[in-house]
Order: sequence, then C-alpha cells, then structure tokens
Amino acid sequence: MAEDPVAYPPADFHIVAQSRYTLHGDFTWHTKQAAHTAVPLWVNQADSYKRMAEGEYVFGVDNAWLLAPTRHGAHNWEGPGALTALQSLDALYKMVEDSDDIFKVKVDTNKVVYAGHSMGGHGAWHLATHYPDKALALMSLAGWIKKEEYGDSNLFFRHDIATSHADPVTKFIMESCISENDADRHISNIQELPVLTRIGADDRTVHPFFLRRMYRLLAEIGIMVNHTELARKEHWWWDTWKTNDGGAVNDPQLRDFTNKLVSKSLEGGSQCDSIHGNSEEDCGKSEFDRYSQNSMTKREFTLTTYNPALGDGMNGLRVIQQITPLRKSEVHCTVGENTVEIDTVNVAKFSIEKTRNRPIKWSDKSVKINKQPVQIEIGNDISYLCYKSGRWSVCSGIEDTVRGPDTYGPARRIAEQEFVIVVGTQSSNQTITELLLQSAVYIANLFFLTSDTIAPILKDEDIQTSDERNLILLGGTEENLHTTFFLEKLPITFKADGTLTIESCTYHHDRQGMMTLAPHHGNRLAMILFGSSPSGFLDVVSLATPTIPPMTRSPFSNLLPDYVLTGPDFGMKGPGGFLCTGFYVEQRNYSPDAEDVSVIAQHTGGLSGYLGGEYHAPDNSYHIGVAPHVNLNPGSHHVIDGGRVQGGVDLGHGVQLQGHVGGYQGHGVDEKSDSENKYTETDIIQMLNFLIDNIFVVFGGKVFQQIVGIPMGTNCAPLLADIFLYSYEAEFIQSLVSDGKRYLASDFNFTYRYIDDVLSINNPKFADYLSSIYPSELEVKETTETNNSASYLDIMLSYDTDGHMNTSLYDKRDDFNFSITNFPFLSSNIPSSPAYGVFISQLIRYARASTKYTDFVLRARRLSDKLLSQGYVCDRLTSSLRKFYGRYGELVIHYDVPLSRMVDDILS
Repeated sequence: MAEDPVAYPPADFHIVAQSRYTLHGDFTWHTKQAAHTAVPLWVNQADSYKRMAEGEYVFGVDNAWLLAPTRHGAHNWEGPGALTALQSLDALYKMVEDSDDIFKVKVDTNKVVYAGHSMGGHGAWHLATHYPDKALALMSLAGWIKKEEYGDSNLFFRHDIATSHADPVTKFIMESCISENDADRHISNIQELPVLTRIGADDRTVHPFFLRRMYRLLAEIGIMVNHTELARKEHWWWDTWKTNDGGAVNDPQLRDFTNKLVSKSLEGGSQCDSIHGNSEEDCGKSEFDRYSQNSMTKREFTLTTYNPALGDGMNGLRVIQQITPLRKSEVHCTVGENTVEIDTVNVAKFSIEKTRNRPIKWSDKSVKINKQPVQIEIGNDISYLCYKSGRWSVCSGIEDTVRGPDTYGPARRIAEQEFVIVVGTQSSNQTITELLLQSAVYIANLFFLTSDTIAPILKDEDIQTSDERNLILLGGTEENLHTTFFLEKLPITFKADGTLTIESCTYHHDRQGMMTLAPHHGNRLAMILFGSSPSGFLDVVSLATPTIPPMTRSPFSNLLPDYVLTGPDFGMKGPGGFLCTGFYVEQRNYSPDAEDVSVIAQHTGGLSGYLGGEYHAPDNSYHIGVAPHVNLNPGSHHVIDGGRVQGGVDLGHGVQLQGHVGGYQGHGVDEKSDSENKYTETDIIQMLNFLIDNIFVVFGGKVFQQIVGIPMGTNCAPLLADIFLYSYEAEFIQSLVSDGKRYLASDFNFTYRYIDDVLSINNPKFADYLSSIYPSELEVKETTETNNSASYLDIMLSYDTDGHMNTSLYDKRDDFNFSITNFPFLSSNIPSSPAYGVFISQLIRYARASTKYTDFVLRARRLSDKLLSQGYVCDRLTSSLRKFYGRYGELVIHYDVPLSRMVDDILS
C-alpha cells in the first residue's frame, strides 16, 4: 500500500485485502494483488501497521490492501459487526472499480486474510469460521474465543438470580441463541486454511489459555498451526525484536506469513491440487502445503453450522434449512478422484455452488448423499438438495413461504436488515397509545446508544404490510393495524380479553407479554411486541434492554430465541418467569406426539412437553394477483364458453372415455398393487360408463333417461369435463411438437381453461385451430366482447393504448334490470362482527381484481351504500376499512392513495 503519513490509535480488527487478498484485526483483512491486490479489514490500523525501513516509516502490508472496517458496540465482530466488516469489503471493491483513474491496482474480495488482535482476534476467528470460502488464511493475535467465557461482562447465568428459577431447557434454548458466535464450535470450517496464532506469554488481558485451546482443537483435526507465545510480552507491544519492527501486528514473522500467502496466491497456487486437474509441477512445492489436509487422492472436510442465517458455508456447501432449529448441523464431505460422498446431520436442505478457492469439480464426479446416489449439475448456478420422505433430491431454491437463511431467528436478526419501529395508534385508550409511543422511543434510543443505529418510528397508519424493511410492531390486535396480519402467519392467537394461545397451550394472566418473530414479505422478518396489560407489555419491552454497560450488545441481541412469553413473575425471576419460549421450524403438520420437534416450549410449573408448530404463511396470506402490465396485441384475445361440455358432448356409451381416459394409464392406477381396495383402469371405465348411462329424471309424473352429456349435479361432473377436454388439448399440443411446429405450440403459452371456459391471449390463430383441438360434438361459443375487452369468469380484461392489460371485477348481475338481495341485514339474527367482516372480505376481492383505483372505488362505494341501507353503521364500516388498509395494504399499494382519501372516496 502507499505510505500513509497519518498516525491513528491502534485498532482491534483489520482486513488485509490483496490488490485482490488478507484479513487481520485487533481485526484486519488482506486482499491479494496481481493486477489485483488482496484486502485486510482493520480499524484505524495505519499507525499499528507502520514499521521503520531505511530511516522512513512504511505503512500497510506488501502487495495487499489493508482494510479496517468501523464497528459499533463491545461485541463488535458478531452480528451487525460481522455484516459491517463484509459490507466494507464490498464497499472497497466498488470504490476501486468505480475509480479506475485513481486506483490502478484492483481488489479481489474472494482472496482475504482474516487477521485481528485481542477483540479483533476473536473477530478473525469469527469471520474465518463462518466465511472460509473468501479466505486465504487466518491470523488471530491474542484473540479470545467467545464473549461468554472472556472476562466477566457477559457470563452466562453466572450468579444470576434466574439460575434458581429457570428450567434447564429454558437455559438450553437461550444458550442456543448465541452458540453461532462460538468460534470453537465451528473449528472444522477452517481445516483447509493456513492458521497463525500468537500471544504474549505474560498477557494479563487475554490469557494464553484461549489460543492454546484453539491450537488443540485444530490439532485434533489434523491442522498444523503456526502457534507462538512470545516470552516477556504482554497484551500489546510496539517492538518485537527491534525498535519499530512492526510490533504486535506487523513484525517480520507476521509479514513473512502474509507475504508468502499473497505471493503464492498471485501465482495461482492457492487453488493447486492434482484432484483439481493441476500437475505437481504446476503446483510446485510450498511450505504452506503443510496446512492443507488434502492428499493427492482423497480430501475430507466437515462443514459445521448452528444457524443457517450466519455464514456462506464451506467449499461451496451451505446449510439452508435445519431439521431442528439452532442445533448443530454437519455436512461431512469426502472427495475422491471420481466420487464425492456426503453425510449430513440435522440438515433438511443445503446448497452447492462453485468456489474460486479450493474448488471441487462436481461435474466430473458421481455424488452420494447419505449413501444415496444423486445426480447434480452445478453449471454456473447454485444447486439445492432437499431431504423429503427419507430421500435426497435436487429441489428448487429458497422459497418465500418457508424459512431460509434470511428468515431464521433468533430475535436479534430483526436488526440485521434495514428496519423500522411501527407504533400502534388504534387503541381507544389514549394512555395505551402514549405508552406504545414512549416504548418505541425507548427502543429507538437503545439502538442509537448501543450501536449508533438510527431506528425510524412510524405510525401503523403510515406504513403497509408490503413494506420491504424489517418491522418491529408495538401493540396487540386491538392496538396496531398490522398485528393480526402477522399473527395469522403463526400458531398464535391473541384475544381482546388477554388470552393467548400457542398451538394447543392457552395462557391467561393479568400480566403477560409476548415477543415473537414472524415471516414478512418473503425474505424479511417482523417482530411483534404486545401484552395482556400495560405491565405485561413493559415486561416484554424490557427484553430489549442490553446488559452490563458499557460492554453491551444491541437491543434484543442476547439470548432471545424466536419467541418469548413472559409471565407475572418475570420482573422478579427473569428468564425463570418465562411462560413459554422457543424456536419455529419448518414442520408443516402439527402433531403433539410427532418425533420432530416443532416448537420447543417451557411452561409454568415445569416442562410440560414439546409442541408442534409451523412457520409459514397460511394460504390466504399469499396469492397470485393479476399482472397489471401484460402486453396484449389488438384483437388477439379470445374467450370461449364450452357451454355444452356438461350437456352437449355425447359420452353416452363411453366411446370417448375408452379412447382418452384409457389412453393415460398409470396415473394413479396400479395394476400390481397389493391393496385389496384397488380399481383397475377397466374397472374405472366401467363405473363411469354405468354412471353416464344411468341418469334418470322424474318430470310430470314421467321418468326420462339422459342419453346425451355428463350427468349434472354429481361430484365427478366437473372432473370428467376437465379430463375430457384436457385429453384433446394435450394431444393437440403433442401433435404440433411431433410435427416440428413448436413455434405454433408456443402461441398457446397464454391460453388458459377453467372447466369449460377458455381464455386465450396474444394468440390470433386460436380461432383457426378450435376445430383441430376440440371434437365436433362440442358446441363452442365465443364470448369475446370487443377487440379491446373480454370478460373471463369474474374478471373483465381490457388493454389501453400502450398495450397494458387492466383488470376489473365483472359481475353479470350488474346487467339485470332488477335489484339483487345479497349481503346480510344487521336486523337479522347474526352477530355484528361477521357481518362487518363481509365488508373487509369484499374489499379484498375488489382490490385483487381491480388494476385501477377508480374501478376499486366504484365497487367499494356501491357496496358501502348498499350496506348502509341495510342497517350498517358508518363508523363501524370506517373502522373496518382502516383494518383492511392496515392488514392488506399490499393489495392497494399500487394505487398510491392514502387511507384518509380512501375513506372519503368510499364512505363520505
């Protein structure tokens, strides 16, 4: 690096990044240089990285960028601190790439040496064990292993009054929240990295015991560690052997280590391995080969993960989902000449992708997972593997409706993305509303004081559930517009009288408070804080309070799992006063006796058992909306009504069934099944023929037999119509493909059918092919209204002059010349709550169907007028409209209309 004339106080963590490589700290990264240079992460390290050469000070690391990220809080390299370090690496890359005229040497953010001193030494351990695929090497200088065992600022349950009250399972759950930060638990992840550790033998700040333990753990897995304890040195020094020789973080020993790493990397040696196709001559001989456990014929490594939310995995392998949350997961990999054998522990889903450092040539090898052969094709993308029904198979990526790395807990994850605090304003009690606002300010101030984080505060009326930031919601279902929306995604119900149910367990205390995470907007999180009383709410707000300043963590960052229910004794007993606490998992079906633990819960009076639970949105929380901007070609859409599919196709003698149902054998009928309750294909056809041939109607005292069409009113009628039409459609498309007319088949990409109604978009040739698709017996009626519009089911589709599709609600009853009696009257004998619920349900229907705000308001206004005429109260309808806007804001966000205007347009 260029000489820096400014001297800064020494910092604890730094990264050496080579003109693409290296990472150090009281924490530093180094990044490598070719025409690119390596990167170290370090804070204010210029002065500590100086040395004297020929009477002049030289700053930095040879052939590498030295990067020192700023961090906040005492636990600076865990959680947000780790993210800050990684983001600083990306920021350096962007700065250099965007300034070619200034920086001639580039940055390689995948060639990093993690290095640090003291707390930065812990940071080096932490980042190297969680992001080893970016690493060239690790240097931990006087680094401790975990905060809970260093000093006395955060001892886990040591001398805490809660120790006398907390159930051991509660302590187990709470400790699981921080196990991801324990470097020693993840030691296997760095077994292929060169490691240097050093400490002063007389260090009275960080005892040499910590590095000795890590040395022993590395030795257990066969890693040769360069470990040094310097006599007569304490925690920090400026001169190791000579005056101004680089001292504690940059003396000749450390420079020699990093220089050889960077030089080897610049020569391409970091990826040398005969297993990867390099010859021994190409790789050459290097003293750093002794740090690698790889042999020329076999390579073994183990990825260890406690929380999929933290880290990028190892050698391209990454745990995506666990079977039991925040328990130890392992992926053990044995790479041979032509094979890869993978064994997993507590893994439901993992991914494989190519890496630049220490790569595996997956395409050249047969793969077995838990002894089961699996065909894997990586290409340039990521491949995902899922364990379902006792077998491993390739599966889709990270889905929005299930937990993935972005939506795992524990509670502190809420602040590891951009977030806002949303305060409830719906309570009729002004004192409660003021309490919620005061608590929001308190939490926001905690974030600012502990980690320099700005936490915006918004009213629930000023934000919608479609907001893409993480949300901290304050207030229960009667106090915050959005709470119900998120609680519906969880196995939690909360009633106005304060009763709270978690799956099958019900709690009712005058003083209880709930903190829970919930899935939000696909890959975001929401945190909900509410209580049965003001005191219960304040109890759960107090969970945000950091412990033991000044060595604080950020709010909600220590020992809090996915959810906590506090009880009346919480103020006195701390965690011993938890009524219930635990994690959510991916199990889909709840069963109290299931083997797989879904929600680990501890209850008042002792451990009462394990509860099954879910962490996914119910069906009504995710929907497929009509795309508002589907381009159409004028005159190319058709709507047809096969009005006589159920009454005009002659299936009387089963001829069509014989030809079409019988032609698709093997779909659900197993001729070789051992079951006694089975039907063959022939049996099914005979039963269908009997049904079709034996439909009788009594009219005017006479009995008539239906001889044409499918029997109406039977359960199977729609299915028979669907199968019948599909058989012709499938044969038509297959014939186009077999005749080499794929270009014609592609014209039907936007052709859809629902039973006997067909919609075809952007297909001007559709009408020409109708006779080729469906049998001549089928009466087909085109119901397209104009070249610019058509109704399909209950949707009116039209397109504007720009070719953009618009949708609105279509109701054929609008064309009747008489009034329709529908929706309940309040004078009828029904509860008022479901009656007003009709208003919300119809608003949801209108919003989903209406592209334009004017169409939505037209329908909503017509409905509100009708309900008001049937005895509904305007104030209650206004309240229902406000609830709709808060809970289902994602349906109306594209209207860009505030709530106040919507109320005026619909109810004024």
